[in-house]
Amino acid sequence: MAKKRSKIVDWMQYVAARFACGAFGCLPTAINFEIADAVAELFYRSNRKRRARAFENIRLAFPDWSEERVEQVAQQSMHHMFRIFMVESIRISRIISQETWARHMKIGSVAPIMQLLAKNTPVIFITGHCGNWELL
Repeated sequence: MAKKRSKIVDWMQYVAARFACGAFGCLPTAINFEIADAVAELFYRSNRKRRARAFENIRLAFPDWSEERVEQVAQQSMHHMFRIFMVESIRISRIISQETWARHMKIGSVAPIMQLLAKNTPVIFITGHCGNWELL
């Protein structure tokens, strides 16, 4: 059963997150990436459980890789995740909006797919990477 949430705690977390987003919005992107990399490195080194899970998953996917390569990819993945979360996801709303999204995305014809769906035909969608999580 979920614990009852505190409106005050929720509000304080919201204010802190908005403040952090605003601060990041004022800094140059290069500095934001440096900060995100520092936080990622701290998280990577201090969170053994997540690091072990990353190692295990990479080893399963690439059993012939050396331990050094596994660690390198795990560390790079952590940096990439924090860069997306701390920099790109904050900036995306300034770049892509209801008015500007068409300049940044191309959507092909969906008519054949819609016809299949209208006939209740099973369809599998395969797409390329569309952007970070918040954009989707």
